[in-house]
Amino acid sequence: MFFLLVWQCMVLSVTCRHDSPIVIERPLNRVELDDLLMEYNKDHGPTDNVSITVDITINSARLSEDVLRISLTLEQIWIDGRLMFKGVSEVPLPNNVQPWHPDTVIVNALSNEIKAASTFLKHDGTVRKRQLCFVEVVCEESKLDDEVGVTV
Repeated sequence: MFFLLVWQCMVLSVTCRHDSPIVIERPLNRVELDDLLMEYNKDHGPTDNVSITVDITINSARLSEDVLRISLTLEQIWIDGRLMFKGVSEVPLPNNVQPWHPDTVIVNALSNEIKAASTFLKHDGTVRKRQLCFVEVVCEESKLDDEVGVTV
């Protein structure tokens, strides 16, 4: 009986040595968004005066029947001191996490459709939001003629 017990312990120890350990890997200096956004109110902008850098890249434009259809990339960058953290320099924010952002509107647009958006957060509170937008704008023929110098 004693021999059987010793043999069983040896078998268990041998099988345990060959099993690989379970390792849970987490990035160093991981940003805990839940902690960062715990008391954050996205309905209120940063308390300081906010300077916003706006970059618009026109990907394509097509005019047909007095409607200008534009595909553009809108990038806005600002600093929100409430979102500062230590650690990694920049993290992507999930789509369900949206910090405060400026209301940017194309005033005379017939339609404005956002197809894709991504938001990145830097450790110093810099927020970078990129949006792929499709915009339709009515163009009055008389204004187009004056600007282009074409008469009909």
